Amino acid sequence: MRTTTITLVIVAIVAVIALLQLNITGMATQDVSLKYYPSIFGTDFDAYIIKGKLKSPEEMMATNLIVSRLPEQYALIYQALYQHSIPHEKMNAQTLPYKVFSEDEADYTKQNAILIGSVCHNSDIAHLLDVIDCKSYFKPGEGMVKLIRENDKFYVIFTGYSGDEVLAVTRVFLSQLQLRKVEGKELRIDSTTNIPLRDPQWFGPYSSPSVRTTRTREANVLGSQFYIFP
Repeated sequence: MRTTTITLVIVAIVAVIALLQLNITGMATQDVSLKYYPSIFGTDFDAYIIKGKLKSPEEMMATNLIVSRLPEQYALIYQALYQHSIPHEKMNAQTLPYKVFSEDEADYTKQNAILIGSVCHNSDIAHLLDVIDCKSYFKPGEGMVKLIRENDKFYVIFTGYSGDEVLAVTRVFLSQLQLRKVEGKELRIDSTTNIPLRDPQWFGPYSSPSVRTTRTREANVLGSQFYIFP
């Protein structure tokens, strides 16, 4: 329990630092990295969540996982702001406007956004990454979370070779974020990466999760063999 408390305090402090780097419009006054996710979108979560028009069950699971963690993450942010006597509008983390759209329902160029999906399933991600051939951009087993700032908008992209890798890199990112091991603007996995076998928990006991090694000869990172050890 002591380890859990220390971890939560660290996360809260990092969130405060991130928010201190944002001005009232939500734009960074200093260089922002993925370790400040999701507070880079401001205290009112000024961002869309955009999934691909085409999506696999794994990509839907990744989207649901990202959305389900936001209330817990923002609860920590508000707690940190309160503890450090930083003025902010009182909000309920459970009722923030987490708006989820398909790529054909929202224009990502008009709003900060979290974009989820493989480069072949989400054309907005392909455009932001300047992808020419979506089938060869990643190799089997490869996934990526990337922070991009373009035209004064922030985009956090969860993508990979297929839906399996999208879900895998989402699990890795959220787990590493909680353990304060995320740095820079990009996190990548490949076929040798250990993938957590359970969702990271933001409250309650937390230790290093059980892991498995992704397959090296096929793109099935978190598919039907997800709970089977090699």
